[in-house]
Amino acid sequence: MSEETESSEEQERHSHPVEEIALGDIEIDENFKNCRVPKPGDEEKLRTLMTDMESRGLVHPIRVREEIHKSGIRIFHLRSGFRRHQAAHRLGWSVINATVIPSDAPEVNDYLDNIGENLVRQDLTPYEIAESVVRMRKRFNMSPRQFAQRHGLSINYVQQITRWLEHLPEEIIEDWKAGHPLLSFRQLAKLYGEFTPENAVLAWKKMQGISLHRPPNPGPGRGHRLTPLMMGEVDIDADEDDDKRANLPKRPTMRRLAALYAAILGSRDLSGLEKRLALNIVEFAQGTRRTIPGLIIPRARLLKKQEAPSIAKKSEDVDVDDPRKKPKETSE
Repeated sequence: MSEETESSEEQERHSHPVEEIALGDIEIDENFKNCRVPKPGDEEKLRTLMTDMESRGLVHPIRVREEIHKSGIRIFHLRSGFRRHQAAHRLGWSVINATVIPSDAPEVNDYLDNIGENLVRQDLTPYEIAESVVRMRKRFNMSPRQFAQRHGLSINYVQQITRWLEHLPEEIIEDWKAGHPLLSFRQLAKLYGEFTPENAVLAWKKMQGISLHRPPNPGPGRGHRLTPLMMGEVDIDADEDDDKRANLPKRPTMRRLAALYAAILGSRDLSGLEKRLALNIVEFAQGTRRTIPGLIIPRARLLKKQEAPSIAKKSEDVDVDDPRKKPKETSE
């Protein structure tokens, strides 16, 4: 597609009229897939949006596609602005401003506008972007490269997350979709690049602290002790015995840590530095991090750091020209 053609399409897409439409005339089209998926914090964001719309009105019109019924009645299918539409309903509005797309306009533009609006607001997760890429490829034969170029995204990034969506096991995909706090970009790359699909599921369970074998009861007072594993001195392999697994925190503890991680991640009261430190502490407690910068250094690294001065001192006693010669003793 040439730049001139793309530019003319852009002008046509943004030249559609804005009308005041009755909310009752706007329908949700079940055949149209919104690029956003429900998230835990959506209700709070919706209340914030309602407050903003109540005080300032609707700043950006929603987008609807016009369909003419056989009887001549105009029906409008929602294409972008799903939350604004929902907020208007809750506020009791009877009408709303909407950009009206004619029924003969290319359908691909509806999807591109829906994705583009959410990307501008930085409101799409990597999973939602990947799902949109796959949908656009299946429905409109748009490649991940073309998708990335149309929306100003990194081509490598878009291709990577698309591969994860298409090749990682369903169990991991579901947790990714749900926004599991431990399933970071780095963990996804590791699960995809280092494991077969079968082993990826086992590795993901271990990352969550879910033991593959029932560990023996550690006894009273031992469930939360700092163990060699948590201090970063021991690695647990796939064939590790239950003795070392017994030192892992209990599963309910891991659930609480995961909930704490999510709460810190979504907190608005912590500064960026405070949030990073708190997340590092939780990751350390979960066993997914070996160090906490400024607080905890693994024993091996600490010993190496302590030995460094003595090594440097010995190096001072060596003749640079001939290391075999001992330094001359100076008389005081």
